[in-house]
Amino acid sequence: MKYINKFVFFFRGAVAYVSCCYTVVCVILVIILFIQQLVLISQNTTMQEFNDSLKQRTESSPGPWWRTFITENNVYNKSLVANWKSFLRRTRDEPPFKDTEDSDLEDW
Repeated sequence: MKYINKFVFFFRGAVAYVSCCYTVVCVILVIILFIQQLVLISQNTTMQEFNDSLKQRTESSPGPWWRTFITENNVYNKSLVANWKSFLRRTRDEPPFKDTEDSDLEDW
């Protein structure tokens, strides 16, 4: 009986330890996703626009690593405060579009 109690205590401790490890990994991943969303909201951009900007940047000139977090040529980016106000109000101002009368709509 003495050995069974030691085994049960060890098993409970092992389960608690592994659960804590998994919890820490999950929390770290969620924090990374949260930081990603903060960056996207601060630039008033979507993930697709961010990836397109990243592809264009890596093809032309790589630059420093921290520049990968900044979306260049973003027509929606007003300023940090204006972007957050737009997010909290759930609005997104549309940029002025080119005249579509002469454009070919087959590209869509």
